Amino acid sequence: MKFGMKETKTPNNLIDVRSESLKSLQSSQLRAHGKLWGLDVFSWQNPTVELLASTIHSFPFHVNLIGNTSLLFELLTHDKTVSTNLNMLLCYQNEHKIAIESNTSHVSFFESNDVQELFKKVYEIRSTKAIVLFCSDGIDSEYLQNAFNNYLSIHQINAVK
Repeated sequence: MKFGMKETKTPNNLIDVRSESLKSLQSSQLRAHGKLWGLDVFSWQNPTVELLASTIHSFPFHVNLIGNTSLLFELLTHDKTVSTNLNMLLCYQNEHKIAIESNTSHVSFFESNDVQELFKKVYEIRSTKAIVLFCSDGIDSEYLQNAFNNYLSIHQINAVK
């Protein structure tokens, strides 16, 4: 390339860049999934703690938050007031369990490495006006999001019957 000339993108490079951009956008936004057992259900893959905290504060009802303990610990460390908007914390991958429990004494706390077990807890409190927010991040994010979507699709159909 000559000095002063810009490298041009080929059509294939533009498609690749656009695909990556769309994939990144798709995995980092809040998604509404409708109702499950009378509760509004949302998911968020790879949320930033700043946006997650702001979103939780903006919800009209308390939140049943499902996520790994690393993300929840980071959230509670970033914004200590966010726990006032939480109804229940449902955690998988429990590395920071003690720190989370000590910062959220007024919030119900459940843990399990099985996401379906966590949803059984959500089912038990389904009469409470609350929002369900499932967050996945890290290496297993895609796998967990797929497991969540599969669980949700099965149970939303069964809830309608």
